[in-house]
Amino acid sequence: MKKSQPIRMCIMCRKREYQSSLFRLQLIDGLIIPYSGSGRSFYICNECISNPKKINGLIKRYRQNPEYINDLIESLQNR
Repeated sequence: MKKSQPIRMCIMCRKREYQSSLFRLQLIDGLIIPYSGSGRSFYICNECISNPKKINGLIKRYRQNPEYINDLIESLQNR
C-alpha cells in the first residue's frame, strides 16, 4: 500500500499543495529563518515567493527588514 504525501497550506495565498513543494520557515525572536527542525513553522508556496506584492505583505506582517527578506528568498530559490 502506497502512503500519500502530506498536504500543507501557504500562509499567504491559502493554497494547499504537497509539503515537498512548499518552503518551510519559522519565526524565532522576531526574525524569519529557514526551518531549523524544531518548533512551530509555516509554509510559503513558490508563487508567493516570486510575487513582490506578497513579499511586501510578509515584510509588513512580521515587521522584517526588506533587505534581509530579499536575501532569504534568494537563498531559498537557489536551493
